[in-house]
Amino acid sequence: MASVLHVVSYYPPDRLGGVGEVVASVHRGLLALGHRSQVVTSGSSHDDPLVMRVSKGPDGFPLASARALDAARAADIVHVHHGEGIGLLLAMQLARVETPVLLTLHVGVAKMAESMRPYEVAGLSLGQENTQARLHRSFVMPLRAAMDHAAMALADDLSFIARSAARDNLTKAEAERARVIYNGVEPNLSAVEPAPPCDLLFVGADSTRKRVELLPLILHAVRRRHATATMRIVGLSRETNPAVLALAERLGVADALQFAGPLRGDALTAQYRSAKVLVVPSAYEGLPMVILEGFAQGLPCVATQVSGHPEVITEGENGFLVPLDDVEMIAERASRVMTDAALRERMSAQARATVNARFTLERQVREYLAWYAPHLSAA
Repeated sequence: MASVLHVVSYYPPDRLGGVGEVVASVHRGLLALGHRSQVVTSGSSHDDPLVMRVSKGPDGFPLASARALDAARAADIVHVHHGEGIGLLLAMQLARVETPVLLTLHVGVAKMAESMRPYEVAGLSLGQENTQARLHRSFVMPLRAAMDHAAMALADDLSFIARSAARDNLTKAEAERARVIYNGVEPNLSAVEPAPPCDLLFVGADSTRKRVELLPLILHAVRRRHATATMRIVGLSRETNPAVLALAERLGVADALQFAGPLRGDALTAQYRSAKVLVVPSAYEGLPMVILEGFAQGLPCVATQVSGHPEVITEGENGFLVPLDDVEMIAERASRVMTDAALRERMSAQARATVNARFTLERQVREYLAWYAPHLSAA
């Protein structure tokens, strides 16, 4: 049985979504198979003895990760997710700790930073930055990219969660040879308390990268075709991004826009089951778990043709791919899924089949264990 130390800068329940949720799933999957697994991360929750939180927040984690040196020494594998664990990697070098270090990159940080810039759609300036956001994009994100490159130099081996992420971090030739281990989900097939029905569903954080400012425009374009269409936003409250609600009010669709706030587990599953189509208008992603989670519940998806989306969505089979910021095409494709019950049923079946064939948690954990194996032997 392997003993694995996962190193990730944030982790649920302190922060939902993203890399932390992926690591949480793999951590649980390893434990279920009888392996030893521990996580070093940031946050204030201390209810899990297998989760070591060495700093209060992600910003302090790069240096604070060095506090996990003893845990790294005791592990068979140190599995680092992005370069924010650079403090631990340097401490291991200085202390001559020979535990193999395997690095997984989920995104290309430089590409992500570009997607966080303000943008224009339909004559509107959207995603406006305050000073803090501008500093984050201009200084913090380049620092994160530098830490990723340093981690790549210090790691014994490297993997990516999507081919697109490999291309964003490596040369073209290197990216095509790189190891890709796709994220996986554990489909929730249990009975859950149903959520009120809705037509369009968005699940994600308040982020310019995720194009949350486009959601009122998408709903407005859909309602020109279907006057009673509704949209539910999971991850935001009415107060989270006032500009989203203000634009919805200006367009006359605020009454059809519902905010569900952050959700996990059965509550999130109920939202996937309540909707007719998942909308993912992001400018950049790695391999978004929301698509896999929606697919596992049979929810077709309309997403932008960026990043890892084409590696999951097959055009016209389990969803549609559209150009970035093309509100009208998003609305047209979403409307087609909403109103064509036969098409929606076919796409729903294909969405489930996609997850079962290629994106299960069991497959992801098995592939990670196969990646660990030769390093365990060498150690």
